[in-house]
Amino acid sequence: MLAKTIGFGSTFQIGRYSLDELRQAMNISPKDDQGAVGDRARAIAKEYMRVEKSFVWNATNLSRQLRSSLINLFSAYQARICIVYLEVSEKNCCGAIILVLQMYRKR
Repeated sequence: MLAKTIGFGSTFQIGRYSLDELRQAMNISPKDDQGAVGDRARAIAKEYMRVEKSFVWNATNLSRQLRSSLINLFSAYQARICIVYLEVSEKNCCGAIILVLQMYRKR
């Protein structure tokens, strides 16, 4: 899910933040409960939306329920939401990402 601009991170990226970085800063293992990490990620997203700063939430492997909750959150802030869905074979994956980046650079 994108808010105004595009970029790629691990599973989540806002500005310079990623879930991996948040986990490390919070001293939480990827194998532990991720609730606190998700809460912090949402808090960062809210901070960005309050000041109308563009960000990316790379929603790789999200459940329908989590995807819906994020869309509702972004909508509550009247953010411009762009959902990019790619379904490609593994061998064509890199080419698809390059194509999406080229498409958004032309905007």
